Amino acid sequence: MIVFHTSNTPVPQPDVLHSRKYLDFGQGFYVTPTKMQAVNYAQRFTKWGEDAFLNSYEMAAPDTARFRCKRFERYDEEWLDYISACRLGLPVEPFDIIEGGIADDKVYNHRPLFCPSDSKGRGPAPLDCHSSQPASLFPLSAGHRCLPDLPENRKTEIAMEANETLLQMKYARIIEQIAADLGISNVDAMDLFYNSRTFQLISQGIADLHCRSDRYLAEEVERENVSL
Repeated sequence: MIVFHTSNTPVPQPDVLHSRKYLDFGQGFYVTPTKMQAVNYAQRFTKWGEDAFLNSYEMAAPDTARFRCKRFERYDEEWLDYISACRLGLPVEPFDIIEGGIADDKVYNHRPLFCPSDSKGRGPAPLDCHSSQPASLFPLSAGHRCLPDLPENRKTEIAMEANETLLQMKYARIIEQIAADLGISNVDAMDLFYNSRTFQLISQGIADLHCRSDRYLAEEVERENVSL
């Protein structure tokens, strides 16, 4: 199976050491068999004039004798609880390779996955694969410029369907997280957030960033502040 990974630099070999935390299946290297999904994600780089590269790999069948593997066949309570725990940084059963859906607008609008809650959302999501081990991915053509050269660029404008009330609640949680992390007031944290590139990308529906966890997005804003 051919899978794709978008980044702002060529990735000749899968890299599991520099992954961010608080993602759907935890820290690891993420790929997707859906090329358009990878191209759409690249907009988070090209929107600000940065380079974006579409890295492709051949994914062999997981070696279950060597690695602990998990496949979420359905978007059920087990899947939802695992994602929720990973996004909150809570302990989960560790796996070397995980296959399953990631959260999209349908899930987002059923339940804010990014804060503790007893309600359970349901909905389809794109297939994604997480690996904390690089052994099952073999490079095919790392380093192809993804945008704006690929013709798919003309097809990547996707309307965000997130509920506005949920978005405002999410913004408030991100601001509180920034304030706590940096030891600043909520007013100052609000200023950082609403003047950040991250907020601009979220509000424009780029790469479904609004579906990411609060802590992940707070860290994105904080990283921007450090780089200034």
